[in-house]
Amino acid sequence: MTRIDLDAAVSRRRLLTLTAGAGATLALGRLAVPGRADATPRATASETPGRRSAGGAPFVPAILPFTIGDVQAYSISDGTIVLPTIQPLLAPEGDPAAVAANLRAAYLPTDHAAFGVNILLLRLGSRLVLVDAGNGIGGAPATGHLVASLAALGITPDQITDVVVSHAHGDHIAGLVDPTSGAHTFPNADVYINATESAYWLSPSPDTSKLRLPPEQRAASAAAARKTLLAVGTKLRPVQPGSPILPGIEFVPAYGHTPGHCAIRITSGASQLMHIADAVHHPTLQFAHPEWTIAFDSDPANAILARRQLFGRLAADKTLVFTYHLPFPGIGYIRPVGSAYEWVPRAWAV
Repeated sequence: MTRIDLDAAVSRRRLLTLTAGAGATLALGRLAVPGRADATPRATASETPGRRSAGGAPFVPAILPFTIGDVQAYSISDGTIVLPTIQPLLAPEGDPAAVAANLRAAYLPTDHAAFGVNILLLRLGSRLVLVDAGNGIGGAPATGHLVASLAALGITPDQITDVVVSHAHGDHIAGLVDPTSGAHTFPNADVYINATESAYWLSPSPDTSKLRLPPEQRAASAAAARKTLLAVGTKLRPVQPGSPILPGIEFVPAYGHTPGHCAIRITSGASQLMHIADAVHHPTLQFAHPEWTIAFDSDPANAILARRQLFGRLAADKTLVFTYHLPFPGIGYIRPVGSAYEWVPRAWAV
């Protein structure tokens, strides 16, 4: 199948228009557990003034408590990112008819895609650990709800002790920094990142040549990541691949979406959860076709390989999976279907 070259498929101005709003947040500076799950999503009785959910409705926190062995966990929605088009941003190498057929079969729109932004919060004894920090205030209009949602749990930003970063795209790290003051949003939190990832974004000129985006957008992505990581300052904790992060938490290299992109394994006793970050972006397209990528992949071939390896392992082991961009709460299983896979959301009440 011929790969579509974005620069050839659409004009630079057209692509920048498509990605300048919601889509740009993905790359720019905005860019089996045996325990029973609490079946009731948490919501406050009052709305948060000024904040909006997708579609413009007043924002109400969406929080689902669940357990990983002895660990209390929460899926917290930071909001929704809407891609104003499917191709060529998502599944750029896919046959348009096949892409549309997949979407129609899943009762999904064929003219745009909505990506969840799901944050994992863990209570580890006295520690409060976030996995990724969301899109931050001032990014896509229906995102940036993490701090307000933590408040619904009675948690203030200074109580967060650790943030584990899957990779340094803006929709995962922009929430680390207050856009007005430039200060660390979670001032007492150490920020753990794969050393390969931090070295890449902190280098003076990271190689972005395989990104299927215009050069000016690739440069903006690199500059935004570098600025955010530098703003974290001495709280940044690069972790060598294979080294533990915190008790029961470890990086699992899944390179390709970015050079140091990682999944995160959380283990408590016999229970395990795998947070697969941006190994997948869509609930049907990339399961039916693991070879379909996204324009924001820094190395598409490696991203495909990482996705296939993760899907195969997690499906074989029937491991509970947490996803960053699938519909809230983003928790479920991966099931093999012939040579492909499908996403099976976990029931809220089990």
